[in-house]
Amino acid sequence: TRVAEGCGGDEHQLAVEGAEVTLVQLSSPVCSACAAMRRVTETLVAADPTVAHREIDVVDEPEVARRHSVYSTPTTLVLDGEGHVRARLIGAVTPADVRAAVDAARLP
Repeated sequence: TRVAEGCGGDEHQLAVEGAEVTLVQLSSPVCSACAAMRRVTETLVAADPTVAHREIDVVDEPEVARRHSVYSTPTTLVLDGEGHVRARLIGAVTPADVRAAVDAARLP
């Protein structure tokens, strides 16, 4: 599956303050799937003010990619409100898959 659950990890410094869920998209400059995933996440964020999105260029910040064993882009980390990684989305996934990961990240 393209949605990995129970990834663990703590990325509170990447979480957007005040958001219930932060989608951290790890992208690269030459990545058409990254643009597709960006559209999916931006649509979701526009419809749900409790969700935030931030994008990190793995060329500019390779340590984040290394920390999460990112071997392809886009890879999107789904962080709960405390900055814990609750899911990892690999590739340009469907809006339904993103919504399901966001909803799961809200669960205790």
